[in-house]
Order: sequence, then C-alpha cells, then structure tokens
Amino acid sequence: MFESAAAKVQRRGTLLGKKYIIDPELKINSSGGQGEILVVLDGAYNRLVAKFPRPSAPGKTSKEEQLLHELRLWATLADHENVARLVDFGREFGVPVLLLQHAQLGNLAEYIEHRQQECTLDDEVEAGQDGNAEWLQEPLDWCIQVCNGLQFLHDSCVIHGDIKPQNLLVYPDGDTPVLQITDLGLSTPGRWESPVPQRTPNRQGAEDADHLVSMSNVRVFGTAKYRAPEQRRNNEKISQKVDCWSLGVVILYAIRGALPPSWPDADSEKCLACMLHHCRLQGAPILIDGLAPDCDLHENVYELIESCLSEDPRTRPGTQLILDTLILAYASEAVSGKEYPFPRKERHFCLPDNELIRRQMLIERQVLGDKKKARQLEAQFNSLKAEAPHAAPQPGMADIVESLGAIGSVDSPPSTSPMSYRGRHKRPHGTAERTRSSTMSKMRRR
Repeated sequence: MFESAAAKVQRRGTLLGKKYIIDPELKINSSGGQGEILVVLDGAYNRLVAKFPRPSAPGKTSKEEQLLHELRLWATLADHENVARLVDFGREFGVPVLLLQHAQLGNLAEYIEHRQQECTLDDEVEAGQDGNAEWLQEPLDWCIQVCNGLQFLHDSCVIHGDIKPQNLLVYPDGDTPVLQITDLGLSTPGRWESPVPQRTPNRQGAEDADHLVSMSNVRVFGTAKYRAPEQRRNNEKISQKVDCWSLGVVILYAIRGALPPSWPDADSEKCLACMLHHCRLQGAPILIDGLAPDCDLHENVYELIESCLSEDPRTRPGTQLILDTLILAYASEAVSGKEYPFPRKERHFCLPDNELIRRQMLIERQVLGDKKKARQLEAQFNSLKAEAPHAAPQPGMADIVESLGAIGSVDSPPSTSPMSYRGRHKRPHGTAERTRSSTMSKMRRR
C-alpha cells in the first residue's frame, strides 16, 4: 500500500532532521487538491503548518511540481502583514515541504461560523435598534485587510487566482484579528500590459488602468462560486481582475455571514440576478441588517459588489478603488463615524536582487539538491554583496537585509531558517470600539 511523504513523516515524528517535531494533538488534514498538511512544533513549541504535495494519480500533473511552483512564488515576495509568510522549507522522502505560520483562529469561514455560534437572541434584538450598523466595522475591517494583501500581491506581479474565505487565515491580535492571504498553489506570475506601470513603491491607482496579465499557459481554475467567468473559459489569458471578482464575492460573504442560497458559479448575469432576489426588497438594497433603509451605505456597498461581478474584466474596479470604497464605508456615520484606525502604509513590494538570488540558491541547495547551480548563485550573491556591502535597506526590508549575512556555505546545512521571518506587525489595540457580541448576530445565515 502506498504511503505518502506526510504519513511517513507523521509516523517518524520529526521533520527536517530533528528541527521540528510533529504535534501529537493534530492529525493530517486536507489542504484542498494541492497538498497534505501536518502541524509541527519548532524548538520554542510554536505551531507551524507543514505542507506536502498530495500523491499524484497516474496521468495527472505532478503535485510536486505544483508545490515547487508555489515555493518559487513565495520566494519572490517581501513581507506583508496581510500575506502569509513562508517560514522554512526543505525536502523529505524525495518531495518538497513548505512551512508556514499556524493560524490559531482558523480560516475566515471557520472564524465566521465560530462567531455565529457565540451570538445569542438577546444580542440580535439589542443590536441595530438605533438605525445604524456598528457591527459592520468588523467585517469591513476583514475586507480592507484582504484588499491590502491582494494589492501587495498584484504589485509584486502575482495573480492569486483562488481568493476565498478558506484561503484567508485569521490570527489573534488584541481586539481585532489580523487576516492573511495564503495558498499560492493556483497562483501565477504576471506582467503588466502597456503602458507599463513604473516599478516604484507608490504606483498608486495604476492597476485600475492597466492589466496584470498571466505569463503562464496553465489554466487557473479557481474554486466554484468564487471564480470569475474567464477562469471557466478555455484559452483565455486571465488578469488580476479575476481576484477582484473573487474579492467582491468575499465581501458579500463577510457582510452576510454566508453567500445567498443557490449562489451561481462564474456567471455574472446569474450572480447579479441572485443578488437582486436576495439582497433587494421592492428595489431597495437590504444588504446590511440594522441599517436605516434610506442610508446611502446600502447602495454604496451593493454597487461595489455589483461592479466587482462585472462580466467584462476591464470594467471591474481595481484593488485601489475597492480599498478606498471600503475605507469610506468604514468611516461613514452609519458604521463608525471615525477614520479607519490603522494607518495605511506606503506600498513596498520589490525585493533586492541579492535577496532574490539568496532565496533561489537555498531552493537549489535544500530542495532540488543541485549543488552546482547553488554554487553559481552563491557566487552571484557574493559579487552583489561585495559591490554594495553597506547599501541602505529598502523601506520595510530591514529584517531581510539583516539576514543576508547568515546564509552559510553551499555545502554546509543552514544554521538558521532560510527565509527571512519577522513577527506579525502589531496594530494598536483599543483604537476602535467594537460591538463584538452582536457582530455575528447580524451576519446570520439566511
């Protein structure tokens, strides 16, 4: 009987030598069609998630190649607080393995379900009596964070291709959880069509006028109910606007706590008809519970989702416009009456050339076992380092540049985790009042 690499590692009890031990409390569980998951503990007993390729069926695309593709994409990304970080990687029983942070609160779908179970009838009756929707602060904050992470991926020339609640991890951070986008298994690198946007950290609004077109000929199927129409069609290049479609569906999911019944798959006309049936009453939007019927916020949020679900990708809003609309909704008198409390950062997305080479070298050495190519990359890295030994780090890159001096020799095992890793950005606690007890009562399933 065939035994997968994940099962062998679980039976052995350790991972990557004895660097990690298997968490005995949590078993293997599925991570979609791409891989198998083990939860492991590092030396400080912090939980990490180890992702292995799922065994391939005869005649199917190798899941090992897909995981290597995902690893190479992770290795091109700088750190961002709303995108999951690759902590470590290596090879076990002949297959690659990736290690990422463990999400204590699960994914967004699990978190919403848990919050719904916390609600009581008294909370529901109490909420919304004053004609506002303070409870909407929390789901709007989730969506703003997801949009921030998605904008960073697009700035980094990566099309995610599978945005859905199950691929949004939730981490505790004081009163407000932090969301991070994960799973690049279906993601694809892209290139900006002409006029080519300038590759600077502040390319504001460029994605609304230009398209980040996939450079891969492999179809990105996505997930039913969250994928865009062009993901179902053959021989059609996708752009970053497939993620904007999926984000619109996620916004609807977050605000309602579930998608409307019988939500269609990748069909703009049917999706808009479903929204019309379930989210309007006598022509007026009823998208947001507890909100005065004549409040403009109903129509604004409805129109935002409607525009994301446009059949033509060119008419869908880009991440910048979606982000601005969500922040305005958050700050409206009907929701909070305050500015979005977490400062927006400048957009930094370019890794230094020497860091990119360092990461490629580590992949060749630790995963592919190609020492010759690893030595060539090490020589390139040392050459770049010698040319600019005291170069100032790019904004937001201090931890990455600091890690460059500890790569070790190609022939010796690394003494530290190969990927630069820094803790999640801590946002200020208590900066916004939350009616958490009543939040999910307004997002009940319908």
